[in-house]
Amino acid sequence: MIVDLPRPVRAFCAFLLLMGAPTAALFAQSGGAVVRGMVRDGRTREPLVGATVGVPELNRGTATDPEGRFELSLPTGKHAVRVTFLGYEPLTRTVSVSDADTRLDFMLQPTESQLDEAVVEGSREKLSDKLKTPQMSVERLTIAEAKLLPALFGEVDILKTLQLKPGVQNGGEGTTGLFVRGGSNDQNLVLLDGALVYNPQHLFGLFSVFNPDAVSSVDLYKGGFPAQFGGRLSSVVDVKSRDGVEDKWHASGGIGL
Repeated sequence: MIVDLPRPVRAFCAFLLLMGAPTAALFAQSGGAVVRGMVRDGRTREPLVGATVGVPELNRGTATDPEGRFELSLPTGKHAVRVTFLGYEPLTRTVSVSDADTRLDFMLQPTESQLDEAVVEGSREKLSDKLKTPQMSVERLTIAEAKLLPALFGEVDILKTLQLKPGVQNGGEGTTGLFVRGGSNDQNLVLLDGALVYNPQHLFGLFSVFNPDAVSSVDLYKGGFPAQFGGRLSSVVDVKSRDGVEDKWHASGGIGL
């Protein structure tokens, strides 16, 4: 069906056509192209997946596909294409883009970051102690750790501190009895520098016989203890006293009950 438009309408349409021709020519002159390429490792030539390819001045960018390929639409002219990837040196290359598509490949070089040294410190042990490791179900307690915990009547008690370890229960509030993993109090072997301690409790179990200022460390074996500690069913408490210093004198003390 043909519609006969009025003369003013036809004149206005002709004016729009004349104005659109220069605009179309202008867009054709300022066209662009597609930049295609790959991003690879500079040493192994392996494709880099997820590398970022972009032009910061135009705020345009893309990422490489699983094969390391990318496509980026850019207008004609010279542009600085920047490629970045984690663990590799960034690379910037100036590209002259014309109306035809451009092929552009990048080779990124890995970066070598020098980390600071890692210092591993441990307690000095005797050769005989190293031969016993690895030892399971062992709780090691130092006097410095024991003094960080609140103590009954203001006095640090080694046996009361051991009651806070997993698998250990006390016989009553404020007493020094140890009940390790369901065992009774008389099934624990208590040693002081290798000597057997028959009764490690004083004053109906309120205090222990160990002076914390004279103790160096305490090892609690809750299971699987070595054969030299045989003779008990529940646990072994191995207390080691301090050796002392022979070249100088010093004193320490405290006030308690």
